[in-house]
Amino acid sequence: MEHFIIGALPTLSSIQHWVLTVFTQAIVILVAWQVIKNFAKMSIGKIVVVLIAGGAVGFAITNFTLITGWVTSVFKML
Repeated sequence: MEHFIIGALPTLSSIQHWVLTVFTQAIVILVAWQVIKNFAKMSIGKIVVVLIAGGAVGFAITNFTLITGWVTSVFKML
């Protein structure tokens, strides 16, 4: 609640922070569900793939400007 001014609309940074938090929590929930499902089937390879993919998506969500900078640099090299 530190981003909110009492009696005013939320700021853009507080909305961005809230959206990042919600998407990160959704990714954690989906990864946990997939890990539990694959653990029940004893699919260790699928568990590793889900953890790697979840980590990559979580990194991309929290570091969006860094990723877009990398993509822009790659396209400039082409």
